[in-house]
Amino acid sequence: MALRLPLPLRRLASLPIRSVPVGVRSGPNAGRRWSLAASGRGIWQGNYEKDRFDALAELVGEGDVFWDVGAHRGYATLIAEGLVGRSGAVRAFEPAADNLWYLRTHLRWNDAARVDVHSCALADQHGTADFGGEGSSVSHRLGGGSDTVPVRTVSGLVEEGLEPPTFLKIDVEGAESRVLDGARRTLESLDTDPDSTLPAILVSVHSGPQLTACLDVLRSFGYRIFGSTGLDPFMDRLDASWYDDPDLIALPTDGRLDPEAVRRMPSFRGGPELT
Repeated sequence: MALRLPLPLRRLASLPIRSVPVGVRSGPNAGRRWSLAASGRGIWQGNYEKDRFDALAELVGEGDVFWDVGAHRGYATLIAEGLVGRSGAVRAFEPAADNLWYLRTHLRWNDAARVDVHSCALADQHGTADFGGEGSSVSHRLGGGSDTVPVRTVSGLVEEGLEPPTFLKIDVEGAESRVLDGARRTLESLDTDPDSTLPAILVSVHSGPQLTACLDVLRSFGYRIFGSTGLDPFMDRLDASWYDDPDLIALPTDGRLDPEAVRRMPSFRGGPELT
C-alpha cells in the first residue's frame, strides 16, 4: 500500500510549487494557467470530471449568472467565466482557506476579473459552522474538521442585493439539500414572477438521503429532473452514503433550455428521469 502523507504535511510539501503555473493542455479550460501543485487528478491533461463539465458547456451560455457553490480551486469557475461572456457574471462560493488561495490565484493568473469570490459556505441558515475533514480537500464538508467558517443562504444573499442565479452548480459534499432549502424563498419569488425564470441546477449527490431531500425541493418547483447514468448503481441504496457523487440536472419547464440537450450528453444518455 502506498504511503499517503497527512494533509498538513502534503500542504507544506506543495508550498514551493504552488506558485508555479502550468498550462491546461486540453478540454474546456485549455490554455488556462493552473498551479502545478494542484494539477493532478487529470486537471493538467484537461480530462478532470469531463462528463460533468461537458454538461456545463451544453447548458451555460452568454449572459448567464452562474453561481458556483463549492468552487474548490476554480476549475468549474473558470469554465463558467468563459461561457457567460462579457454580459454574464460568475459568483464563486468557497469556505476553505487553502482552496481560496488557489481559487483567487487561478482567477488572477487567467484575468478572470468578472468572477466575484465569496469566502463562505452556503446552506440553510446564516451563521457559522465547523468545516474540514480528513483526506483530500475535495472531500471537506460542513460539520467536519476544526475550522470555523461563515455560512450564508442563497435567499439571504439575494435579499441583500446579489443577483439571483440563472444557473446554480452545487457540489458541497453532503450538504446539497441544505443549499436548496436555503434557496427556497428565492425560487418561490422567481417562480411567481412572470418576468423571471427559475435557474437550471446541476447537483452532485453524495447519499441516498440527500437524493431524497434534493428531489423533494426540486419537485416542489416543477423542475424536470434528470439523473446521470452514474446514479443507477445507487438507486437501491437510498438509505446509505455512497462511494461516488453522481449528478442531477434540473431544468425549469419554461422552454429556455432544451431537455433533449441533456439526453444527448453521454453521461446522461439512458439515465433515470426523476421528475
